[in-house]
Amino acid sequence: ENNLKLPEIQRDDGCFHTGYNRDVCLLKITSGLLEYQTYLEYVKNNLQDNKKDKARAIQSNTKTLIRIFKQEVKDPGQIVFPDPTSEALLLEKLESQTEWLKSKTTQLILTALEEFLKVTKRFTLQN
Repeated sequence: ENNLKLPEIQRDDGCFHTGYNRDVCLLKITSGLLEYQTYLEYVKNNLQDNKKDKARAIQSNTKTLIRIFKQEVKDPGQIVFPDPTSEALLLEKLESQTEWLKSKTTQLILTALEEFLKVTKRFTLQN
């Protein structure tokens, strides 16, 4: 069972053609990418050594996207930053899983991030 609350872009987040709202969408994308940083740290920590470089590259590229989107947000004060205490508890909970669950969780995180980035790409092509 997937109990992860991974960031995803919904219809009412202003990122789709119907109901498009640039400012709302930028906030959702930026906040979502910030939230993914915790999950990407988990992924990196649980990959075999020969795959850690790829995970670091994904983390680095995501941080670059965050910086770019932050510059576009009209009111940076509205960006939702993950709570450090909640992040630490989440990582602790994820790290306590069995190896099989860690593998499945890693797959879920990467698949969800891919979907999130697809919507992000569509948004950037609209602008």
